Amino acid sequence: MNMNSSCACALVFALVAGCGGRVEQSNPEGECDSGASGAIGATVGGSSAAGDPEPSSSTASTPASKPPASAAPQPGSTSVSGTTALPYHDLSDATEWTTLTTSSVNIGTDFNGTAFDGRYIYAAPGRNSPVPRYDTQGDIASPASWTQFDLTQLSANAGGFRGAAFDGRYVYFVPYNHADGSLGGTVTRYDTQSCFTEATSWSTFDVSSLDARATGFLGGEFDGRYLYLVPLGIEGALSGVLARFDTRASFTDRAAWSTFDTRAISPHAEGYYGAAFDGRYLYLSPYADGPGYGSTVTRYDTRGALSDRASWSLFDATTVDPAARGFFGATFDGRYAYFVPYLGGGSTGGRLLRYDTESDYSNPSSWLTLDISALGIAPQGALFDGRYVYLVPGGGRVARLDPQQSFTDPSSWSTFDLTAASPGASGFFGGAFDGQYLYFFPSVGSIGSSIARFNAHARTAMPSSYHGSFF
Repeated sequence: MNMNSSCACALVFALVAGCGGRVEQSNPEGECDSGASGAIGATVGGSSAAGDPEPSSSTASTPASKPPASAAPQPGSTSVSGTTALPYHDLSDATEWTTLTTSSVNIGTDFNGTAFDGRYIYAAPGRNSPVPRYDTQGDIASPASWTQFDLTQLSANAGGFRGAAFDGRYVYFVPYNHADGSLGGTVTRYDTQSCFTEATSWSTFDVSSLDARATGFLGGEFDGRYLYLVPLGIEGALSGVLARFDTRASFTDRAAWSTFDTRAISPHAEGYYGAAFDGRYLYLSPYADGPGYGSTVTRYDTRGALSDRASWSLFDATTVDPAARGFFGATFDGRYAYFVPYLGGGSTGGRLLRYDTESDYSNPSSWLTLDISALGIAPQGALFDGRYVYLVPGGGRVARLDPQQSFTDPSSWSTFDLTAASPGASGFFGGAFDGQYLYFFPSVGSIGSSIARFNAHARTAMPSSYHGSFF
């Protein structure tokens, strides 16, 4: 799930990942005196994404619009204009994988989701533990490449996250629960232009102070202007209360925040696990519905008003396949949106769901399912690297789809058992891609305690004209 992985700059990410360069920045890790970490300001849809902490202009603009089909990157595209196709590495090549225990770099083990700001990888702590940051310009196995910030300096409620998102300047950590296990709504934000280890670089806002139902989020997405928090809920009740923040306003301005309960559209529109953004539409990935697994994929048109029911559409995946229910995250590859099935205990599905975003949302022929239970995987989220779609290993086995091949052809898929390389490499939740490497961090309650990194393709320079963000 994008838990991330799923970022709001999906189309920019798809284009740039295809040319394969990692973002290089000049500020060395740890130089807090400079007042900036060197994160890149993303430009999406013709407007600067959260370039100023307090915007001076009240001029409104719409979120990034989905480009026409002719302009959109093709799924699995490996090049953009002026660049050459990259050699992608074999998923099963153990030499392209690096694993290390979290203790070897002095960080915790319980993480739920990650974000990438152009240089640094941030892991969202699933409990009230420090936020670790990895400098992708350093040696991943060296403790010197890692820094932590203790969130208890901000608030006793700043923790228990399920996902993270980056808006071009700020990194947001998505709240799920508090230290005592109760559902929480305190969003924590870090200013990447300030020192990571200084408390003044961080701020919090409790969304539940606006709407008491706005707690228990799982995943966040950014659309070029707005940050969305995806509702899951539980502790007795599922939630459909999505929260949205206007990143052009002050973070603590109550007027910058709004909520919408998707159950106003349908009682089945609730209990989501992550989301995906395709440049215009936001897709909420259905996990639960009442006492059972959910199948209602909920779509929001970011050109419309959040509170207008006409901005929302629903699709019941069981009209395509009765077993298509209970999804654990989503991703977008430039054309197709994918919804990842939960394959844990008691699951009834095992169907990977794919929607063709160039086709009619309400037409069942626009959707396909694939039974992936035979792959022997238990995915918890998905990532796209510009060519391949990866299913994040909730166990130890990662799977990869080549979108240039047939969705239903077994030869389009490959898998790799990470525990063969390292016994502790299992139980991951979400991940990040930095333009060259994919990263997986161990999740809350995981039996694993290792970080895994895959070298997706050969490293090349970024196009000289590109200025933006992968995530």
